[in-house]
Amino acid sequence: MDRCAPLGVYDSGVGGLTVVREIRRQLPAEQIIYLADSARLPYGDRTPEEIQLFARQIITFLRSRGVKMVVIACNTSSALALPVVREEFSLPLVGMIEPGVKTALKMSGEGKIGVIATQGTIDSDAYGRILRKHGAQVYSQACPKFVPLIESGQFNSSQMAQAIDEYLGPLRAAGVDTLIYGCTHYPFLDSQIRAYMGEIKTVDPAVEAVRQAGRSLAEMDLLSPGKRGRDLFFTTGEPEEFAKRGARLLGQELDLVEHVDLTRV
Repeated sequence: MDRCAPLGVYDSGVGGLTVVREIRRQLPAEQIIYLADSARLPYGDRTPEEIQLFARQIITFLRSRGVKMVVIACNTSSALALPVVREEFSLPLVGMIEPGVKTALKMSGEGKIGVIATQGTIDSDAYGRILRKHGAQVYSQACPKFVPLIESGQFNSSQMAQAIDEYLGPLRAAGVDTLIYGCTHYPFLDSQIRAYMGEIKTVDPAVEAVRQAGRSLAEMDLLSPGKRGRDLFFTTGEPEEFAKRGARLLGQELDLVEHVDLTRV
């Protein structure tokens, strides 16, 4: 496989740009091809069968673009699709769950760990199952209002403040000492969440997932010696809208965003 081949990254929307940000920071020589499945957002209330179908379509598309690895920058897909599609594709796949769990276990002093995520991820118990195996007390909370509010840019709205109180109030009352952002959208709320929760350690699985991707690339001798070409962005939704939201979240303009119809893949 070509060491200069790009890395594929996908999510249901702009949330996976937290992973793009980490790749640019940790692996700056890597070219990125990012796909946002915005037309089918949110993933949180989809069935496992739907999530697995979407994953197959997206990975097939990214493979057609010549990627050397796919980082599934979506906790719902990591929980519900990765265990299945990993057996169907020879392409290296990296998810979000295990890297986030390992970091939370190292950081937590009292073993009282909160997990906030989409309904699909919470229902799968992907985080809780592994955390409890290591003796942690797990407090899981689905936050279905977060993604739509983030996607529409309502970070400091009264609706967001109400949602934060609704979802995080029970975790604050329980005294969790570590909180896992079990959705790639949630790190964009880091300042609001920290202000509400007070003294707490937070875990962004994107940071550890990219670190794991880097280790895997090194082991396979696939680290790029130098960036070849610009990063590419695709969306199943409206390119202009994705570019606008992505630029606002990343703090810089995105390169050209193209539309893709995955039903034709």
